[in-house]
Amino acid sequence: MLHFFHKLSIKHKLNAIILTVSAAVLLLSSGILITNEIFSVKRNLSSDLLTLADIMGINASVGLIFDNQQAAEDNLVSLKAKHNIIMAHVFDIEGYIFASYYREGITPATVPNTQLRDFYTDLDPEVLSNIEGALSNIEEALKAAETEEEELSNSEIEEESDSNIEIDENPDQTDFVDEKQVGSEEQGAYFFGENHLHVFKPIILDGEELGSVYIISDMKELDRRLYQYGSVLVVVIFASLILVLLLASKLQRIITTPIYDLLKITTTVSKEKDYSLRAKKLANDEVGHLIDGFNGMLTTIENRIEELVQTRNELVQSEKMASLGRLVAGFAHELNTPIGVAVGTASVLRNKSNFINQLLEQEEVDEDDLVSTLEAIDQAAELTLSNLRRAAGLVSSFKRTAVDQSSEDVRQFEVKSIIKDVINTLHNKFKRTAIEIQLDCPKDFAVYSIPGSLEQILSNLMMNSLIHGFEEGKNDGRIRIAVRLEEKRLHIDYSDTGKGIAPDVLEKIFEPFFTTNRVQGGSGLGMYICYNLVTSQLNGTMTCESSLGKGVLFKMEFPVAINK
Repeated sequence: MLHFFHKLSIKHKLNAIILTVSAAVLLLSSGILITNEIFSVKRNLSSDLLTLADIMGINASVGLIFDNQQAAEDNLVSLKAKHNIIMAHVFDIEGYIFASYYREGITPATVPNTQLRDFYTDLDPEVLSNIEGALSNIEEALKAAETEEEELSNSEIEEESDSNIEIDENPDQTDFVDEKQVGSEEQGAYFFGENHLHVFKPIILDGEELGSVYIISDMKELDRRLYQYGSVLVVVIFASLILVLLLASKLQRIITTPIYDLLKITTTVSKEKDYSLRAKKLANDEVGHLIDGFNGMLTTIENRIEELVQTRNELVQSEKMASLGRLVAGFAHELNTPIGVAVGTASVLRNKSNFINQLLEQEEVDEDDLVSTLEAIDQAAELTLSNLRRAAGLVSSFKRTAVDQSSEDVRQFEVKSIIKDVINTLHNKFKRTAIEIQLDCPKDFAVYSIPGSLEQILSNLMMNSLIHGFEEGKNDGRIRIAVRLEEKRLHIDYSDTGKGIAPDVLEKIFEPFFTTNRVQGGSGLGMYICYNLVTSQLNGTMTCESSLGKGVLFKMEFPVAINK
């Protein structure tokens, strides 16, 4: 039941609680009213029957005085008008039945001159003993009617009488209910059985006891009153519950409306990540305080997100500058070799030029020396020119790469040339390793996009392969870059044959600040920058496939324009 209740909405829970409380209060009130009605009806019935017994006793006193049983019988016949009276007996002073009345359909169970005690001889001994005790108490109360111990005797009747007598309408099925005496008044006594009311009343005339009256009444009046009362209460309860449900359905909105509004805002914030939304406060109660707290939380989150975005942008920019710095360092190292060779050969040229000047100053010039010197000068000039051309190429490649990586402008570029520039720029990092770099680009086609983003992506991927996949070049292997153009979308598959990525690391590879090389200075932003460049700047997609020992494969695709 509680499990089902927990699944209900707050609206239905409130309605259910209100209905349950209202039903409990109505049932409790109805129970109290019915109990009070039962006592009231019983009190009225006993009072009316005692009054009737008193009247019957006064009317029967004439018959008792003149020993006229017929007069007494005629007097009891008037009880036919009382449909609730089952039977009535008038006993003489000695306790013998003097006159009797039986409701129609009731057959007398005894014969005349039967003593009061003999009337119950067909009952069980235990029941008979209880009845005799009750009758003994009644007789004692009657004998003490004129004494000063009247109240004490009546009290003894209430305390000691623990039996009730009940006679059904069927005379062959006389029943007895063991129930304490309910009440007594003016030397008379009454008992409530299971379905009957029993009344004993002494007949006293001018202070002289003449006999007693015993009347048995059914409880149909009580049943009728309870049925009427119960029917009214059932109608009232159902009508009240319907009214309560209607009012609860309307009034519960005071509580549920702000809660549902709050739920709607939380759902919207969760789906759209819009932390600028605010819930509307309708009242200054506990729900209102909850809404204030929720709005304050959204404000805090919004401020923190702005700070994080700013910090992320700063870190991304810092990482870009660091990447450019590594590019400069690699370029400087690469440029150092051809420049150094050019400087060396220039020095040789200078020496050879001085030597020729010395030869020309002499009167006689050795032809062999002159020829060999000129050949050395020619070789040195060729070597110098070759290295200077190489240096010029490196400078040009670095210039394009550096400018592109620091720029987010869209321009036309040749894809193969851009990738080669990145490979040449990082040549210094790979030249002392056994790592082979393959470029699979069928033809050098030109597209419109952001070349700087592509260069930075490839640069970061190649450095990741070198540092993580091949452990700083300690292992040999292969890097392959495959490029294809399909329906104005550029597809780039970057793969290496390194050590691969563990499944738990693969799940977090594109998360910011996640790195497995923190000890050696990894920032955890390289792959995050690559992913954001592909998805945000280039409006494409990027996925990663890998397993330990089987290398890695990055798949990228993004839209490009062929013609402006």
